[in-house]
Amino acid sequence: MDWICRLGKVDLAIAISSRPVAGRRAQVRILDEPTGLEPTGLVGQVIRSGKGKIAMANARFFRIWGFLACLCALFALLATPAQAEDSVRLRPAAQPDALRRVGISLEVSGHLLVHAEGKDTRLPMEVDALVRHQERLVPPVGEPGSAAPLRSVRFYDEVKADLKIEDQQLHPKLSEDRRLMVASLADSRVVLRRPAGALTREELDLVELPGDSLMIDRLLPDDNQPRTLNATWKQSEETMALLFGLDAVGHADVESKLYELTDKLAKIEMTGTVHGAIDGIATKIELKCRYYFHRQRRQINGLELHWQEEREVGHVSPGVDVAARLKMHLAPLDSSEPLAVDQLQSLDLDEDEGLALLEFVTADRRVRFLHDRRWHVTGEVGQRLAMRLVDDGELIAQCNVLDLKPLKEGERISLEDFQADVKRVLGAKFGQFVRAKQSMDEADRVVYRVEVAGRVAELPIRWIYYLVSARDGRRVSLVFTMEESLLESFAMADQVIVSSLEMLTGRETQAAAEATSDAPRR
Repeated sequence: MDWICRLGKVDLAIAISSRPVAGRRAQVRILDEPTGLEPTGLVGQVIRSGKGKIAMANARFFRIWGFLACLCALFALLATPAQAEDSVRLRPAAQPDALRRVGISLEVSGHLLVHAEGKDTRLPMEVDALVRHQERLVPPVGEPGSAAPLRSVRFYDEVKADLKIEDQQLHPKLSEDRRLMVASLADSRVVLRRPAGALTREELDLVELPGDSLMIDRLLPDDNQPRTLNATWKQSEETMALLFGLDAVGHADVESKLYELTDKLAKIEMTGTVHGAIDGIATKIELKCRYYFHRQRRQINGLELHWQEEREVGHVSPGVDVAARLKMHLAPLDSSEPLAVDQLQSLDLDEDEGLALLEFVTADRRVRFLHDRRWHVTGEVGQRLAMRLVDDGELIAQCNVLDLKPLKEGERISLEDFQADVKRVLGAKFGQFVRAKQSMDEADRVVYRVEVAGRVAELPIRWIYYLVSARDGRRVSLVFTMEESLLESFAMADQVIVSSLEMLTGRETQAAAEATSDAPRR
């Protein structure tokens, strides 16, 4: 369009593109002929023209400030459409079957807090971890904020970690046959599992890191509105729980800001404080983060997260007072041999509670069993193993597993003798037998189950005793203990452990040793 401005006796014609182009300036020229419009008495007025027609403003007297006013009006006209053009919609692209490569590095330093022998102790600790995996997004792919689950299949090319706790150094690793995994984002959690078989808790800890690649798009606004430079938006409690793997977030004061726009990237910074909980223990996190949205691909392609975390000692884990830094890089991948479509057709990608179970193998590689993720090993000394069941932050039950001295082949005690042993062990705490039964399991072993009600310091307690006896004389006992009021919450959490229990020998023991040789013991 053309604009005409008369300054005194001088008419300026200004050609302005309705859609500014980078590097193009407005064209200004002096008209040889007057426009023929009657003087209006206004100084520096600018009037829009029609097609080929010229509008003008005449000024009775030339003023230098009139010239400046005209230039200011011109700059305002040029600036307004340019600002609107320099915006971005921070909406990720939903790309079913998309392939990408993800690289993550994690550094942590600080202290673990443990409670031992009646006192709290601070143990210096350092973590240096590196994880690289290929990832294929699996249909259906849901938009952020939708109810559709997000899923991906991953192949872990490299997983390594160096842990130093006081003077002890650990180097856990992921075994070769456990590198293919399925990730699902649903119910405000990212769940990693093997499509065939189970992971150990130590293996899960290696790959279950803050800022999972399946959730980082949640850091973008949950609407499709364009954002201009310095635009801000709040992060939800649910998003912060996903980012840090928290069970719950009571309050999150976290804000993201679009601090720079380039032709390629929208650069965003995020700062704030999160108050949440893990396993029922209060956690405080102060964070600073920068992440980068690729404007053409419509994907976050990089993230750098720094945080300070404080957490007290919990039911199943030590407290922490640490500083951490995580870097993530994501890039498109043209092809992937382990994630080829024909390779994945036979995989069961549907959600299955059984596939989310974890595996535990004792330190001597003599006993192996599966358990749900609410169970945590809290100690292992000799042939004795201690576990605790924590659900939504509440301590529900504990379990003790003991690898007993074997009897002679074909020899075993009776159910009545087992009940007598239970009554003797409980002593004054014994109240009554609730039920007792004998059965044969799928491995042709005799299983005794004895349930007892009693009291400890006037608190009603329920015990469930098991004795599993093999034909060759090997035996394992298990004891589950809980408050009477928590029986419903316990919900037969003993069944998976007992039914999956294996007594390993020979090749099985060697295979278990190789699979967990570098795994840290708790």
